[in-house]
Amino acid sequence: MYSVLLVDDEPRAIEGLELLIDWESLGFRICGTCSDGLEALELAKELGPDLIITDIRMPVMDGLELIAAARDQLDGQVRFIILSAYSEFDYAKRAMQHGIKHYILKPIMEEEVTDLLAQVRAELEESRLHIEMDAIAFEEKVISCLCHLLEGNSDAAELFLTSAEAGELLQEVNDWRFILIESEEGQSPALRAAARQAIGRKEYVYMLDLGPHSFGVASGGEPLADALFEALRSVSSAHFAVASGKPQAGLRNIAESYRSAREMINYQFFQEEPRVIEYEHMNEDQREERMDGMLSAQHLTDAIEKLDKAALQEALEQFRMAISHSRFAPEIAKMVGIHVACRSMAMLKDMNENAQELVQQHGLIRLTRSKLHVHEALDLLQSFGEACISVMAKSQSDQSKGIIHDINEYVEQHYRDSITIKSIGEKFYIHPVYLGQLFMKKNGVTLNERVHDLRIEEAARLLRDTDMKYNQIAEHVGYLNYDKFLKQFEKRLHMKPSQYQKEQSEGDM
Repeated sequence: MYSVLLVDDEPRAIEGLELLIDWESLGFRICGTCSDGLEALELAKELGPDLIITDIRMPVMDGLELIAAARDQLDGQVRFIILSAYSEFDYAKRAMQHGIKHYILKPIMEEEVTDLLAQVRAELEESRLHIEMDAIAFEEKVISCLCHLLEGNSDAAELFLTSAEAGELLQEVNDWRFILIESEEGQSPALRAAARQAIGRKEYVYMLDLGPHSFGVASGGEPLADALFEALRSVSSAHFAVASGKPQAGLRNIAESYRSAREMINYQFFQEEPRVIEYEHMNEDQREERMDGMLSAQHLTDAIEKLDKAALQEALEQFRMAISHSRFAPEIAKMVGIHVACRSMAMLKDMNENAQELVQQHGLIRLTRSKLHVHEALDLLQSFGEACISVMAKSQSDQSKGIIHDINEYVEQHYRDSITIKSIGEKFYIHPVYLGQLFMKKNGVTLNERVHDLRIEEAARLLRDTDMKYNQIAEHVGYLNYDKFLKQFEKRLHMKPSQYQKEQSEGDM
């Protein structure tokens, strides 16, 4: 619905327009009426009408003066229709010199006004469409620029930042923040839709896709994180995290805000209640303390995942020393313990082991009790961690009996492909760290070396038995990069392919 401001010093003329025309059916609504141009100019600044229908001859400020003033002081998209008596037609012609092309002669005829309003509505819709398309095109350019900045590709970003259309972004807005949102699997579409709705058409706010479970919002000007968080919480009861990075002066520095938001998002580990994690609300000591806590948790879970009891013992000792030197607040130490326990339980479940039974055996529920002494908690965590390692090691040992033969066969059939310890582990349901150790123990070489051995063996056969070119052979056995093929060939046969082929052909003579 487009808004219309009616301006005429004759009340009957305004009343006639209000009653004569079915405004809503034509897509318009009357937002105000005025009796002179000056009053109309002030009201137009407040209401922002799409169309002004104005008489020409009025006191204080006439219609022509209103049009001239509006051109200087109002949005250039506002349209005008001139009301003119036949005797005032010369005034109407002067208005047309100001770019006004629509006029209505008094007395007003309903059909004439209806046809004219249909024309103006079509013009407004076309203009709005162009504005929206321009806005979308500009937004895409800004988002592309932001992606380049986050990736560190400053040269590509500068192509836009140095353009004339980027001037307002750089000059009008000083503070820029990056807001990072991460969600659980399956929650992202609903959260993105809610974020898009909350952002709407806000100026200097741009949404970026960062992956299947994360997206970001670059926001210039007023902070937006709290309002965005509330909008997301209204559509999802599942866990998600929102972190607001350090404010930066200028769009060019948005990558620094993004990096600090990525740092902050990790602190969701320490959040008891969901809320925005803001860089500005956390001092340096808190950041260091929580980062140390996350590193400790990572070292502990890594040791359990690698089935390394010695590493678990070492990580626990380091954690114990850090606590004794007051590097951690009690609640952070407690959260580290709970996090490690939960990650260990997840590993057990992945291997179809009864995690709950192990939790009960070791009384792990005691970790949540406030009166438990920290050293008791660490002893409890060590006992549970070592038990997890024993259970998982036995499970993997049972799984691996006889399976290495199947894996060797698979490697011999697929060495041309891009295979890794991780991909084979997923195929045979064995943890990659354990698989790497098992493969080395049974074969005396790593998987990577075994793949190279098989490829070079096949390359040597092709050099002997075929007329294929060297680059064709390299590609056939799995090397997309010829230099890499050459390096591995020389490493194993101590000569170049050309020399090997020459020696083989001479030996056959």
